[in-house]
Amino acid sequence: IPKSQPREHNGEIVTTCQKCRCYKPQRAHHCSICGRCVRLMDHHCPWVNNCVGQSNQKHFLLFVIYICITSTMALSLTIFRIVRCAKMDWEGPCNFGKGLSPLNFIGLIIESLLFALFTMIMGCDQICHIASDTTGIEKLQNVDAAESSGSLVQRLQRVFGRPVSWLWLIPVDPLLPRARHSVLSDV
Repeated sequence: IPKSQPREHNGEIVTTCQKCRCYKPQRAHHCSICGRCVRLMDHHCPWVNNCVGQSNQKHFLLFVIYICITSTMALSLTIFRIVRCAKMDWEGPCNFGKGLSPLNFIGLIIESLLFALFTMIMGCDQICHIASDTTGIEKLQNVDAAESSGSLVQRLQRVFGRPVSWLWLIPVDPLLPRARHSVLSDV
């Protein structure tokens, strides 16, 4: 595909990526790690070894939220056990047994706290990007969103699917209306 200037095709602006030389949709960015252009790319995530963008933002956000919930639960259960055992003077079922020491509990508390805080911050960041209709890359580049239309619920529906339902809570592909036929419909 030869380099081209932005041009309009069926009401959509079509450009060519200078790095991968493929058609590049609006608001797409080239990922140097994946070697491809990703529509509404937020960042390349080493946890999932993939770019977070339009097609998997729901899955990434649920992943981060579920890790935060799991870490908070592990932290709560560990602290509950330590408090309960401290009241019992570390006798009976609170005996550490073979291979288990107070350092294991301290390590679990630190690890759970760090994971809970990190994933909570990542989840809040993703929700803020959805609410403002921007991506992490667009924020770093100080680029305003092209069309910031609709309410917060409508923006969440673009990521999680329509209508609002319990399917928002499980990692299944969102129910989105079919895209109109376009040169870039499969990008």
